[in-house]
Amino acid sequence: MHGDLTAFEHAVATDRFIIQLGDLIDHGPDSAGTLRLMLDLIDDGRGMFILGNHDRKLGRALEGRRLRRDPPLEETLNQLSGPVQAGLRERAYEAITEAPAWIVQGNLIFVHGGFHTDMLFELRRLHWVR
Repeated sequence: MHGDLTAFEHAVATDRFIIQLGDLIDHGPDSAGTLRLMLDLIDDGRGMFILGNHDRKLGRALEGRRLRRDPPLEETLNQLSGPVQAGLRERAYEAITEAPAWIVQGNLIFVHGGFHTDMLFELRRLHWVR
């Protein structure tokens, strides 16, 4: 979704369970809104997201780790700042640390195109099998 809240709102305008394939944030006009909508879907038991490379980078930034900053990430971090976004940074970090790097369901595998093998070693929860 890359921060495109309007497109994401259209995509989730259904009563179906949503599996978002990563990169919720960066590049679009409303990464904070996109994160909030995904977190609401998770809280309502209506969705989950697979970790994308942009989500992974945001998680590392929220941990305070040193990394190469870029304008899209800086804009996302700015959107997650301030009193209006109270609690969103923490909720986003928690969701990112719990997001699977892939999902296996029967003979289907769902994975983000920007998958990197480092994702296998950085997170507590690596994959979800159903």
